[in-house]
Amino acid sequence: MKIAKNRYHKSIRFIFKSLLGYVAYAAIYPMWLSPLLHKIRGVRIENIFNGYIAPNVLLDSLFPELIMIEEDVYLTRGVKVICHFNSTDSIKKIIGKESI
Repeated sequence: MKIAKNRYHKSIRFIFKSLLGYVAYAAIYPMWLSPLLHKIRGVRIENIFNGYIAPNVLLDSLFPELIMIEEDVYLTRGVKVICHFNSTDSIKKIIGKESI
């Protein structure tokens, strides 16, 4: 069995972005704290004061810079935004790409 080495988990930047993501996941008050933390970790947010990200919202840890949240957007509890997936060997054969 081959063990995949994930380069993201060794990066200090990834660990920092993930830590901010966990804090933002649990942030309740003030209302602009969660959007601010997500913006710091790379999510493109137009205005942190004109929208809402509720607690228990999960935004992608590996590629938060691929997420864009415009003004007047309300993300309620339980929303999960994922910008990537880890493909299996069989999917790689079908698609014909080594990494997606």
